[in-house]
Amino acid sequence: MAARPGICSASSAPFTTNTTWGGSIAASTKTNFVWLPDDNGLNNNGPWYTTDGGANWNPSSVSGVAPGGPTGWGANYYNDVQPLWADRVTAGTFYIYNAFGDARQGVYKSTDNGATFAQVYAGNFGGGFGGATQFRAVPRRAGHAFATVGNQGGTHPAATQLFRTSNGGATWAALSNVKETFCVGFGAAKPGGGGYPAIYVVGWVTYAGVDTYGIHRSVDGEQATSTWTLIGDGFPTGSYSTIKAIDGSNAVFGMVFVVTGGNGAYVGTDDATTVSLPPPFPATPCVVTPTHQMDGR
Repeated sequence: MAARPGICSASSAPFTTNTTWGGSIAASTKTNFVWLPDDNGLNNNGPWYTTDGGANWNPSSVSGVAPGGPTGWGANYYNDVQPLWADRVTAGTFYIYNAFGDARQGVYKSTDNGATFAQVYAGNFGGGFGGATQFRAVPRRAGHAFATVGNQGGTHPAATQLFRTSNGGATWAALSNVKETFCVGFGAAKPGGGGYPAIYVVGWVTYAGVDTYGIHRSVDGEQATSTWTLIGDGFPTGSYSTIKAIDGSNAVFGMVFVVTGGNGAYVGTDDATTVSLPPPFPATPCVVTPTHQMDGR
């Protein structure tokens, strides 16, 4: 299989966790990753980190949370829970959200490449912990992140909102005119604007008192009361497959990408012009060499 230049190796975390549910992974640099297994808390599912591109992995130490048993890190495999993220400015800084309903619940931060984590925020977010909870770091803004708290069942929009932090997870605030959201991403700032990356969400935003589902964009999302524009109905080219991820182009304002749960990926722009994208892979594939063996699996 072909791979992009510079991404020509593969690695696997130690399989001592006894989990086959995958999990979340975040990269701070080309060699510093944190992996959080996802097994619903049934086994040893604490985070692991590497500083040498995956050649060696070590368990992280999380203050107040045991490495095994019901830890609060895991989630059902069919939920779109992504509780791990890396700061996109400050190298070696990672965050994890723990959903356990006791003193362990909250946001944990690491500033030493994932070796140790300490709680910086206690408690949950409004509406609890939904099945489509995702955390995303804001590019070019140290300590900034957004959190969706979408539910995968029940009545929509659920009583949840979009939350943001600008101080490394220590405090979180809800955006007042945004309701239930399922995914969030960022793109190039609006030319002539304030310079903050454009924010894209999939979910419900309130326009003139009406909760409207779709794909929405804000160019002032750092404000407590942000303004939003509906840029899509949430069903790209008529596809009714659920959108699982969204992100904008870092180079072109108004260009946005969405990935569905079964009907492919789509790109949209502010106008109807044809979008020409470079080929995703080089003509000559590189050799992919594993750096760690997973007990014969």
